[in-house]
Parts: sequence; C-alpha cells; structure tokens
Amino acid sequence: MRKLYFFILLLFANFFYSQTSVNVQIQSPAPICNAGECTTLTANYSQVQTTSDYTVQSIPFVSSFPLTGGTQIGNTYDDVWSPTVNLPFTFCFYGTNYDQLLIGTNGVVTFDVSGVVPGATFTPNGACPWSFTAQVPNTSFPIKNAIYGVFQDTDIRSSLLTNPATQNVNYYITGTAPNRKVIINFNQLPLFSPSCNNLLQTSQIILYYMKQLM
Repeated sequence: MRKLYFFILLLFANFFYSQTSVNVQIQSPAPICNAGECTTLTANYSQVQTTSDYTVQSIPFVSSFPLTGGTQIGNTYDDVWSPTVNLPFTFCFYGTNYDQLLIGTNGVVTFDVSGVVPGATFTPNGACPWSFTAQVPNTSFPIKNAIYGVFQDTDIRSSLLTNPATQNVNYYITGTAPNRKVIINFNQLPLFSPSCNNLLQTSQIILYYMKQLM
C-alpha cells in the first residue's frame, strides 16, 4: 500500500505543475484487496498545442464540417466586416482571452473589435481591408490581431452569385459544452473584378474550445 500511495502522489504532483495544454486520462487500476499487493496504474496523455505553436503545410482537402447552413453575413456590399459575433466561450489567442470577433468577407477573422478591445481598429459592419503587396512578415499588415484563412479580394455581392443560398460567408457553432467549435465558412465566393469573378474561392476557419484537465 505504501508503494501505491507514493506513486499516486507523484502522479498528482505532475498534474499540478504541468501546462494546461496536456490532457491526461487514467485507466481504472485493478483493486488491491490484501496488504502487500501491488497494482499497475496506466495513464494516457495527449499534447494540445498552444495558439503560438503552429506549422504551415499542404494537406489533402477534406471538409470536416458543412460549408453551408450557418448564419449568413450580408451580401449587399463588398469588403465588409460582419456584425459582432458573440462567442459562447472565451477563446485564447496569443495569451489574451476574447469572447467576441468580426468576420471579414475577404477570408479573415479579427478580435480587434472597436468598442470592445481598447484601441481597436475595426467597426462591426464596417469596411474590411483587402489589399496588401509588401513581403511578410511586416508590421504594416492591414489587419492585426487576426486569423488569416485565405486572405483574398473576394466579392460577395448577390448580383455576382449564381446561388446566394450556398455562395456566401456564414458561421455556426457546433459541439456540446464544454467542447465546442465555431465554424466560419467562405463558400464559392467570386474573386473581385470582371476579369476573374468567374473564379470561385472556398475556405473554412475553425476555432476550437476544449475543456482541459488541470
């Protein structure tokens, strides 16, 4: 019994000092019925990366979530931000927690919401930037505090769309609390200008919130 309690103490100490980015599951051990008996404890853990750890690589296209069916962003104007989107959870982005964001129709999401974040730049339903020609990284990038999906000058005006019911920018929330996801879709959007608006762009941004063991 002394060996067993000592092992459990070490295991709990490891939980206390570990980063919250590690999920640990302990399988139920065989019971100990008599003094002097031993049992084996087995633990499985998975490493969850932080928002500052990422890699960029090409992967085969597989749509994990539907690209249509969510709340649509208005398609009357080009280059616009959505109204303020309220998240059902706080999303940690580079060490800061946010519960509101804006979706830009040019394939970008920002947490820099005017009236919500001190000194923020972008206004709900306002103009979403589309142009950038400098080499990256660059401090003059047009949208800061943002997640760039496929940042491209798309034109969502209904007059250019063959089927506005499916060709749109939309978002929805899925999953069961506390493990939920915000799905943001840019589906079959024409590129800007008459010379290339026959080309369509489809992309998706997914924000994950997962409950982690402490």
